Amino acid sequence: MATYCIECHGRNAQEAGLDLRSIQAMMKGGESGPALVPGQPDESLLLTMILDSHMPPDGQMPNRREIDLLTRWILHGAN
Repeated sequence: MATYCIECHGRNAQEAGLDLRSIQAMMKGGESGPALVPGQPDESLLLTMILDSHMPPDGQMPNRREIDLLTRWILHGAN
């Protein structure tokens, strides 16, 4: 996340009202609702946007291994 998301959704910028610096902030979400639903990867907008290649909008996308790791993290409660 630090590599792909924090530039636009971190301390200096929170595009679409989304802050991805903490689990609580991800669960609160932004204009589109919660970015993270622990235990439910299919309901987590963060993962959906990555899988649909909407995020990040520019530059390198996360690779399959990174996406699998994110999916497992969400599935196991995002702790």
